[in-house]
Amino acid sequence: MPPVQSVLLPFALPEIAIYKAHYQVGFTRFRLDIFETTTGQFIRSTPWLQASTFYNEYTLFFFIDFHRTNLVGPFEDPIPTRELENDETQETP
Repeated sequence: MPPVQSVLLPFALPEIAIYKAHYQVGFTRFRLDIFETTTGQFIRSTPWLQASTFYNEYTLFFFIDFHRTNLVGPFEDPIPTRELENDETQETP
């Protein structure tokens, strides 16, 4: 049942879904061209890279949500900044 909004009642009823699925698919084609910075001369190109990805989101019985994907998550280790590097050099004797 889709979400219902009433004019007479001051609240709306949310969507009630026994099963619901959203499918997303992505495709890409990528190649890198390399040029010399001083002369602008073309050096070489990398081979074409083709890839596809998916992200599927499911809802069962109103409140059980889960997803399936082949996407890579974010990196766990933070990239050090100059401030952190300066703090570390000051602490060493």
